Amino acid sequence: MIQSVSTEQNYCLTSELMQDLSGKTDPSELMAIIEMREDRLDHIPLSSNPFIVLFDRPSNKGNLGTMIRSCDALGADMLIITGHAVDLYDPDVVVSAMGSFFNMPVVRIADNTELFAYIDSLKKVYPTFKVIGTTAHHEKPLYHEDLSQPLMIMMGNETMGLNKVFKEYCDVLCTIPMDEKSYASSFNVSCAASILMYEVVRQRSTGNL
Repeated sequence: MIQSVSTEQNYCLTSELMQDLSGKTDPSELMAIIEMREDRLDHIPLSSNPFIVLFDRPSNKGNLGTMIRSCDALGADMLIITGHAVDLYDPDVVVSAMGSFFNMPVVRIADNTELFAYIDSLKKVYPTFKVIGTTAHHEKPLYHEDLSQPLMIMMGNETMGLNKVFKEYCDVLCTIPMDEKSYASSFNVSCAASILMYEVVRQRSTGNL
């Protein structure tokens, strides 16, 4: 199987060098050098009912990797990363995302103007396209919002939440209601994203709010 894969160059490394390069005490037998993806929103094909996730200024490598994995597992078309964020290609991000890193389209956008122009173009193609912002404050409960139509969910930074500019751009702000007896006021961002995305999947599969 491996012999049939076309490569530009193959090297045979010592186990010590493999361990140093991989950062693991028990590395895999194979290692590959691959080209980074081009950050182009218009290069990502969307489904007939788009489901896009945006993560604003992720600051934790594990959270970003987990977000990528959840997006892949729950059928998001694309994950967009905005602002000053941890390195998408940091080994800790790649490891925590598992194999989903190579399957899930992730695009880094530094210019909000480019992002908003893209969203505006989507609203022209999909008239019911909706941008949903998330907040820990008491806003509309997530399960009362129709998530069966084309949409983008915006997740905020772990500490500061969603950027004010993004909040103002959203069509609606939603929250995951917490138990009234709970000491916790919010979820970890990657945990919250998984709950939000699962609700999207649930509504789209059952057709019920």
